Amino acid sequence: MTPAIDVNSAAQTEHTDEEPLDPTSDTNQGSTNQGSHRNHYTQFKRYLRRNISYVQRMVAATNQPLAEEMRQQALHTLSYAFGEADLWPLVRELLQALAPKMELAGHREDWLPYLQRGREESERFGDATLAAECNLQIGIIYRLLSDFAEARKNFTASIAQAAQNQDIHNQARGLNELAWLEHLQHHY
Repeated sequence: MTPAIDVNSAAQTEHTDEEPLDPTSDTNQGSTNQGSHRNHYTQFKRYLRRNISYVQRMVAATNQPLAEEMRQQALHTLSYAFGEADLWPLVRELLQALAPKMELAGHREDWLPYLQRGREESERFGDATLAAECNLQIGIIYRLLSDFAEARKNFTASIAQAAQNQDIHNQARGLNELAWLEHLQHHY
């Protein structure tokens, strides 16, 4: 027997592979009741909202690299928060607070998928400013990983998005990163 988690109710039950979970069964501790389902989901969202706010405050409160536990908690929280439209403003703040600290601490390969997902979510929610920032941060990571073609692609996208938003400051940041990339490759 292996423990199974019913994601709708977060209740753990024991079952075997031969016995699939029956959503109409009473053994799922009431998860079939739509009211109960909504209550669990509401509690989950409330917890997630509080956790995002807490992590964002902790990240913003330090100028030091993040402690390993805080880094793991931040990434874990983001993994649950992505896709939740009503949490987007909080997710957005957390992504912006985390980006420079993750890059400076050398967390590149593990941070990259979160930036890519942040870019996707930004585009989904019509947040062109954060999409441009995510592209810039992704480009920086690829530059640091010596993947210059991917870096160029992301810097170019960031510059275009910033120009479309008439965000001169971030357009200049993207142009500076692109110029540095060209310098590193001796493309004068």
